Amino acid sequence: MRTSDLLAGAALVLAVGGLAVMPDPPPTESASSAAATAPDPPVDRAELVCSRMPDQDADTATAVAAAPVGDLDLGDLETQPVPLLRGESELGEITKRGQVWRSRADGLAAGLLARADGALAAGLTGTTAGTMTTERRRGLAAIACSTPAPEWWFVGVGSTAGRTGNLVLTNPSSGPAVVDLTFFGPKGELEDVEGNQIGLQPGEQRVLPMNDFVPGVSNVALQVRTRQGHVTAELSDTYVEGLQAAGVDYLAAAAAPARKAVVTGISNGPGGRALSVVNTGSSETVVDVEVMGGSGAFAPTDFDVLQVPAHSVVLRDVSDITGDQVSGLRLTADQPISASVRARAGDPVDVSYSAAAEPLTTGAAVALPEGRRPTLVLSATGTSAVTADIRVYDSAGKALGERKRLQLSGGQTDTWSVPDRGDPAAVVVTSAQGDQLVGAVRWTGDDGASTTALAPLRTVLDQPPLVYDPAGP
Repeated sequence: MRTSDLLAGAALVLAVGGLAVMPDPPPTESASSAAATAPDPPVDRAELVCSRMPDQDADTATAVAAAPVGDLDLGDLETQPVPLLRGESELGEITKRGQVWRSRADGLAAGLLARADGALAAGLTGTTAGTMTTERRRGLAAIACSTPAPEWWFVGVGSTAGRTGNLVLTNPSSGPAVVDLTFFGPKGELEDVEGNQIGLQPGEQRVLPMNDFVPGVSNVALQVRTRQGHVTAELSDTYVEGLQAAGVDYLAAAAAPARKAVVTGISNGPGGRALSVVNTGSSETVVDVEVMGGSGAFAPTDFDVLQVPAHSVVLRDVSDITGDQVSGLRLTADQPISASVRARAGDPVDVSYSAAAEPLTTGAAVALPEGRRPTLVLSATGTSAVTADIRVYDSAGKALGERKRLQLSGGQTDTWSVPDRGDPAAVVVTSAQGDQLVGAVRWTGDDGASTTALAPLRTVLDQPPLVYDPAGP
């Protein structure tokens, strides 16, 4: 599928950097200090892919915003309009920071693409939410528009009778991309899966059914990694029981494996909740599991030891320990791990996913599709207290009401529902302790539930530090 067919979303940050050759003699201490403290330049170009819905008949709404970015110095970057594209058609544009463009709740099940150059590229964000009511797909699905990246992780992938998963890869750039897929199963890495060197031409989108790669396997982790270029990746999951639809959602992309993983936004109430953990290390690991609730973190006493073999995935029911409040899980191990939680609840039943999240080092923003008022879920990942400031804006970028401040103790999870006043169109979260804060957004209604992770705003270009090598030429 070419750019003319591209109807999905994510933001591409083009990194700028190179090798700095330092002259002789070595730089003075003051010069080195100045180089070390020089601020990173702001993002000046972005592509945002807002995903298509699993069902083309979905009742879908999308919102895209150039979120406020605090004290970021945008220098002399020009403010250029950001077009919102569906194929070759321009649906609208964003012309100023803080403005939110929102579609009507129809006709956008195929997604859209936003391209930004200049001052509005920093902090570009978006969300798509859709309701499906067909015989084969029924439920609420929401997903944050995503930025092209060289690597993606999905934990808890499956393709069995009654479950259909589809991986959607999108290359919105002007150059080709080459992608490798690696699968980790209950007994180790799946060596016989043909997932290497999948090519995507500029503007191409490909749908890859998981049944073509892991048929009959109920719990695997998937690494999407590019050899060339950057792509966006989304994975939808559809359940049926007999002839009846039994839930649909996106399997949330997870943070890359590390020795600590925090999953937040886990649903509460009746229904099953299953934790999937992947260990990408070279030896078996024991994973310590702590529940992050409204009063802080605690280790459940009646939870058996969670052992995960090398290069493998383990599934464990956590319904009893997560309780009747929206919560999080803090996982630690001596090998790199990542995780997700699948929840099933409701009448009719729907499915939702929460995944290991990235810390909100640069803050976060969520654009609110029309008709949706979500609940923010925030968790303090360490042992120290964290303060989170929340601000709500309308579609013109005007602040609604006073700034809300949440105080979280170490290990605590707290929630805040967007108030039903004015016309809330975007929510911005900031924190001076953002490296110890993760978050998610819970979308609920009569049609089901869904969870999207809060991701740190892409505001500056990552540049390699200037390093003096005394052994160099």
